[in-house]
Amino acid sequence: MAWVKEVPNDGHEFQVGPWGSHGGQPFDPHFTINNAVSNIICSITFGERFDYQDDQFQELLRLLDEILNLQTSVCCQLYNVFPRIMNFLPGPHQTLFSNLEKLKMFVAKMIENHKRDWNPAEARDFIDAYLQEIEKHKGDAASSFREENLIYNTLDLFFAGTETTSTTLRWGLLYMALNPEIQGSQQSALLSSQGTVVVTNLTALHRDPAEWATPDTFNPEHFLENGQFKKRESFLPFSIGQPFNPHFTINNAVSNIICSITFGE
Repeated sequence: MAWVKEVPNDGHEFQVGPWGSHGGQPFDPHFTINNAVSNIICSITFGERFDYQDDQFQELLRLLDEILNLQTSVCCQLYNVFPRIMNFLPGPHQTLFSNLEKLKMFVAKMIENHKRDWNPAEARDFIDAYLQEIEKHKGDAASSFREENLIYNTLDLFFAGTETTSTTLRWGLLYMALNPEIQGSQQSALLSSQGTVVVTNLTALHRDPAEWATPDTFNPEHFLENGQFKKRESFLPFSIGQPFNPHFTINNAVSNIICSITFGE
């Protein structure tokens, strides 16, 4: 799919553009990282990227950032406890709701644009793939594939992806800046492994005494905790398997793309 091929360009642009313009002097990477991460998510969800100076894109970033900050305000916390009373009072919580409506309108507009030239035989991005599922389940009253849910799922990808991925990357960059020897080893590893096929050693993983109390013995208690089933992240009998959490998958993909480009230069 063509939209996937465009994803790495954003990481390269923010790394050689805004970052390189500081001439080695200290700067706050928060907004440049947010720009790159959000644009990659735009490529995945909308099938297109925006110029970093695009007014529409900057407004999207502003609304996302403001909503995330407003969620921790006292008024928003009080709304969670007294929603009926707070509905009639002004405050940051009303701004949050207003911003959320603007975001929903933005996504709804993108969905309408997709419908105009939508080809059911080819999914260009997340919205196209979801529209395929809506069409497939048309007439099924019990189906959760509806346009309203498409709007909320798209926003979930932004809320769950932008802030968490940006924070992870900022911590990673800080760690690398404070430990240049590790940064050098990571760069060498990235450059030396280009084109290399990587295969996970699942045998070693499933027989690791640090993960399993009795790695060489059949022991169902490995998957029990207080009599209840416990999911083990280190149990991968069929390798990593089919991705089941889009937020986790996208966060990892975006982080890997930007880190690889940043430390591979």
